Amino acid sequence: MRTPIATPVGLLCLALSPGCGPVRLHDQRGSTVPTERPRSDAAASYRPEADREGAPPVTQPAGALYRDLRRHTESGVGADYDPDIFQDDSTGRHLIVFASTRHDPQGEIYLKDVNRPALRRLTNSPTRDAHPKFSPDGRLVAFSSDRNGDWDIFVISATESGPSWQVTDSGQDDVYPTWSPDGRRLAYSSRDGGGDWTIWIRDLATSELVNLGPGLFPEWSPDGERLAFQRPSARGPYWYSVWTVRVNGNDLSEVVASDEWAAINPSWSPDGSWLVFASVAKSRIARQEGRVFNGDDVWMVREDGTQLVQLTVHPGADWNPTWGPRDGRIYFCSDREWSQNLWSCQPVSFPVRP
Repeated sequence: MRTPIATPVGLLCLALSPGCGPVRLHDQRGSTVPTERPRSDAAASYRPEADREGAPPVTQPAGALYRDLRRHTESGVGADYDPDIFQDDSTGRHLIVFASTRHDPQGEIYLKDVNRPALRRLTNSPTRDAHPKFSPDGRLVAFSSDRNGDWDIFVISATESGPSWQVTDSGQDDVYPTWSPDGRRLAYSSRDGGGDWTIWIRDLATSELVNLGPGLFPEWSPDGERLAFQRPSARGPYWYSVWTVRVNGNDLSEVVASDEWAAINPSWSPDGSWLVFASVAKSRIARQEGRVFNGDDVWMVREDGTQLVQLTVHPGADWNPTWGPRDGRIYFCSDREWSQNLWSCQPVSFPVRP
């Protein structure tokens, strides 16, 4: 479990202290594994759609701007989180890689077809593994692990059994890798000695490093020109907001921000014109519950900050969204149905790239 940093109430804190269990969200700050949420009548009344053919449709709640809600994992013990999607053009199959505590309370990396129940375990470590990301060709998976004490970035084969290899060894916590579209670079977040998170880009061939300044959970744009990420305000009430920046450090832009709620976990649409993200403490029920340790709802917004659209309205927590390649589906983590699993939906009237 993350160890909170001693800060004023409302400050967005993230700690990844070695030996403290799965990565968790602390105060309005985006993360991967939330605090377990108790069952509620509202969540219990929501019927899931299994990821098998012929399953009954899900009842769509009023106000939701999506269709075809699907459930892709069935973990009743532990939690599934950190989804990432790869489409195999040779077969048309969509694969999902994710982290889970279903078999190990520390968290391991798993791989499965989005529409089939069988899954393959990619890591088997007594320490914590999280934040998996497919390489552009789907052959490799980058992920974060604290197997050497602090958090570092590792890479493992997605197609063959074998050991992982270590990419970073900074002596600080390095988390949440994301591949450049050409597969030559990784962006990730690193925590400095003062506890602040900054975004770095590493050239995998030369090990050259570029520092892009403060930020957490970067996501590379499809054209390879920009990164989306979350960043806390430098003054109270310190909520996270969604930003973008060019990979050369220019054109830093705040896309979504509020002084009353947080915007976290941004991910690009396949054509790079939209961003999907999760809100924290925005809905009425989240405020009533004081829910600042996990997400709230999934939203989308144009990359220029216009057309803010709410997608999910479930009373449970929805967060960790990621856009699937080319199919326009949004995959996300949710604790609806009392357990934490991976779901997806199709935004209404969203233009899908051919």
